[in-house]
Amino acid sequence: MLKMSISNPQIAIAGRVLEGETKNIIAGAMVKIIEMPEAFQTKLSLKALQYGSQWEKMFERPDRKITGNDGYFYFINLPTGEYLLETSLPANATRYSKVKTQVKVSDSINGKIPTTIIDDIIFSLT
Repeated sequence: MLKMSISNPQIAIAGRVLEGETKNIIAGAMVKIIEMPEAFQTKLSLKALQYGSQWEKMFERPDRKITGNDGYFYFINLPTGEYLLETSLPANATRYSKVKTQVKVSDSINGKIPTTIIDDIIFSLT
């Protein structure tokens, strides 16, 4: 008998990126996880081996997200622990400063990861 299980991705961290003075939504911002628990680092190392030389050129990865037209981003299926996010706007790197945000992903409750919501990551003009 064939056993099958379907698992839905669980959003672990979600947030939105805004411009500091106007509070306008910023689409196309890159949000990267730059510090993470060892379990997630191991997962990334295995993915990097899988993708080879393409890995560094990829914009969307388990540790990198680009904000959508609504300014929102999310990371899924992250292990419990402390994370440091760095948000930048590659197209306007000289106009906006990078923003770093500390986030904690909590233990699962009844098999589900509680979503950590970051209210807003706000860019300021440099």
